[in-house]
Formats: sequence, C-alpha cells, structure tokens
Amino acid sequence: MKKLSFLLSVVLLLTFALASCGETSVETTPVTTTPVETTPLETTPAETTPVVEPEPDSAAALWAKIDETMSAMESCEMNTNADMVIYINGYKMVSKVTGVVIEICGNADSYYYYQNAVSSVQVEELMMDQTVSVMEAYYDGKMFTSYSDGNVNQKFYSVMSADDFASGGEESSLATLDFNNCTTSSFKKNEDGTWTLNYSGYTGKTINAIAQELGFTQEMVGANIDDMEITIVADGDYRIKEMQYVFVFPTGTTTPTIRVTSTYTKYNEATPVTDVLNTADYVELEDARFPEKIATMLTDISEAEAGAFVLDITQNVTILDSTTSWYEKDTVSFGVNNGSYFYNILVATSEGDMTIDFKNGLETIVVDGETYTEYITAAVAKEYINSLINGSGYDATLVKNVTKMSDGVYVLECMDPSVLDYGYVFEGMGGEYASGTQTYAVTVKEDKLERMECSIDLLGHITVDGTTYDIVYEIAIVNIFQTEVTPNENGGSDPTI
Repeated sequence: MKKLSFLLSVVLLLTFALASCGETSVETTPVTTTPVETTPLETTPAETTPVVEPEPDSAAALWAKIDETMSAMESCEMNTNADMVIYINGYKMVSKVTGVVIEICGNADSYYYYQNAVSSVQVEELMMDQTVSVMEAYYDGKMFTSYSDGNVNQKFYSVMSADDFASGGEESSLATLDFNNCTTSSFKKNEDGTWTLNYSGYTGKTINAIAQELGFTQEMVGANIDDMEITIVADGDYRIKEMQYVFVFPTGTTTPTIRVTSTYTKYNEATPVTDVLNTADYVELEDARFPEKIATMLTDISEAEAGAFVLDITQNVTILDSTTSWYEKDTVSFGVNNGSYFYNILVATSEGDMTIDFKNGLETIVVDGETYTEYITAAVAKEYINSLINGSGYDATLVKNVTKMSDGVYVLECMDPSVLDYGYVFEGMGGEYASGTQTYAVTVKEDKLERMECSIDLLGHITVDGTTYDIVYEIAIVNIFQTEVTPNENGGSDPTI
C-alpha cells in the first residue's frame, strides 16, 4: 500500500503493514486425508469426510489467518475516524480526521484506488480553526491528487500505468517491521463468533520506526511515545471488521492523545467513486507527485546525519525610483559529533559578518568581536537549521503548475502570494499589497535536490499627497545543497559548494 498524505496515512499504513506482517509464516500441523478406496465397477463418487480446518491457537496464528484472508480480497472499503490532541510550542492543537479508502484490484487495466481525508484543526490560543481536504486516486489510467484548505484549491492529474502509480507512491517499509515484536499479545474468540486480537508493549526502537513510517515524529507530537496499543476485531471468516490503535504517552499536564478507529465493509463489493475524477477539473502534470517530492527531498536533507549548504538571500525594495538592497549569505555545515548534534554557520550580510556555532548544547555567536552564548536544546538547534534548509518556506500545496525546462531542471509556479499574507510588508511602509508572483526553479539529480531558487516579485501602492506610487519588492532566495556528503572529523560536512 502506498504512503498517503496527511493524517489518514497513519491508519492506512498501519493497517496494510499489519496485513503484510502475516508474511511471517506460522507453522501448523498439515491436515492429510486418506483417499477412499473404490471399486472399478462403481460409477458414483465415493463420499469423503469434509476437512475442518483447525482454529488459530495463538495470536500469531490468528493474525496469519486474517492476513491470508484480507490479502485475497479483490476490493474493500475502509472508513476512518481519528482524534488527536497534541501540544506544540506551548499551544494545544485539537484535530479530527474522517477518511475513506476504496481499493479495487482487478487487473492492471481496471485497477482503482481512492482515498479522501478531511481534517479539522483548532488552536484556541491562536484563534485558529482550519479544515483541510486531501484526495489521491487512480482511475482510468490516471493519477489524481487534490488539496483544499479554504484559501488554496490545488488539483493535479497525470497519465500513468497502474504499476507506475504503485511503484511511485513511496512504498511504505512498514511491511518490513515486525509488529509481533512486542511483549504482550493476546487473542480470543467472542461469543458472537468474532475474533479480537491485541498487541502492546513495544520497544522504543520499534515505536520510533513505526511512528516515522506512519508520519509521526517525536517533535511533531511534542512528547516521547511510550507504547502503541493495537486492537483488531475480525469476523468469523477472519475479515477485519474494526481496527483501533492508540499511542501511549507519559502522563503529564500536556499529555498528547492519538486514537484512530477504522471500520471495514463491502468486501469484494466496493464500488468506485468517479464523479470527482474529471480531468477537465485538474491541471495535467508529467508527475502529479512532483511538488510533494520536492518537499520530501527537503525533509531528507533535514533528517540527514550530516550535511552542508549555502543559503543566499537578496531583497530589493524600490519606492519613488529609489532602491534599497539587502543581502545575506549563510554557509552552513551540520552533523553529529560523539552523539551530540552541532552546526557551524558563517553569516555574511550587507550590514556585517558573524559566526554562529552550536555544540554540546551551547550556541555561540561572534559578531563585531563580541561573543554571546546561550544554552539551547538539540531540538531547538535542529529546528533552526531546518528553517535555513527550507529558507524560502516551500509549501507543496501552494504549487499550481510545473514546467520541465531540461533534464532535472523544473520551474514550479505558485499560487498568488496573497495567500501567504504578504500585506504586512507594505503596511510597514505605509502602503498596501496589490499583486505578485512566486516561482521556484529547482535542480534535481538522482532524486536529490541540488539547487532551489525562489523568486518573489511583489507590487504594492503607496499614496503620498494624493498621488499613488508603486512599491516594487523583489526577493531571491537560493539554496545550494551539497548532495555528496563526506563527514569530517567532527561528523559533519564542510561546504565545498
């Protein structure tokens, strides 16, 4: 099963990973039947005694049977409800997700896949209340994606084979994780003939591996994940009826909660949703996933054990034929030295130079011959470096078109910058925003991001003594990444760009 966007991926990946973890064989005693001897003169078949398959006698055997049954399904529909409460930077975020997944296997020509998730997020302290809808589908030889959040309505489609859709969907590695690698597992057959299977008691390493593949990180949920509890209910025919999982966190005043419940219906009877899959409503791209792939490449750089890059920022503001310019160039290396995260940054600006270093929990800034120090956590340090890696604030959901310029070189056109609320730039000058454009030029080599150049051109107006004048605001943000990293003696990488 492919890795899907947004929180619904949590349920999908876990569910189908569990379905594939049954590939670990469970030994059972083979059932043999002795042929009934017949005489050559008989013309009617001899009666044989029906073989009754033994019921599972362990949690592993039960899951193996459920896995075998679910793997044989030609189609199925899954509906999901998820509730989350997490605390980020001191803010309480409450999120609810509802989603549906429909998959109809058939053959390559008739394969169908559809997933849609609607999420609401509230942050009371920020007076934030947002609803996001995410969809991905494969139908009639085409892949469809859409994203909508009230301000943005992004829709792409690409012509591709079913095999390319499956192989290009960032296959989950959950299937390779051992979900039976837990301290507690139990099962029982209920009075109504259904089965209940429970898993819990996972180690930190397994929890982190599962969480990452489900789309969660410790930083995202704002707390350590102590355990994961999984409950599966199957019917008498070993088909999953319901699956629920709960992440367990340390008890505290800001303890997160994540609980997801999925129900399965329409076994071998699922019907496709097609009324929302009309190519006339979508923008055709060579690869509908490309905008998201760029975001993934940035994440890969952030999560690397060592890295190096240069961030170059230039700003020009023109008012009444007078232009003011400003620039900053950051040369950055980061890594891990003896298990401790560190970074080294050489900053050159139009106003002067400085160095910023972090190691062993201490950040040191040297500017104009003065030294300033501050103790910060490794998490804060990483967040700072990540903000430089994505110095332009790239957001895949704001891309509205992609043009391939040459091999590995693409231009991504973004939505009107007004959705990014650039009005504050002109309000500080006593003017107001009028229009603008934002584009990205990226260079990709062997699925690695080498260069990302963001160009933002904004036009505003200012009125002086009854006369209106233009304000032109130009921003160029260029990241050049060192894709081949050779760790130095500190464990990081020295920029050679």
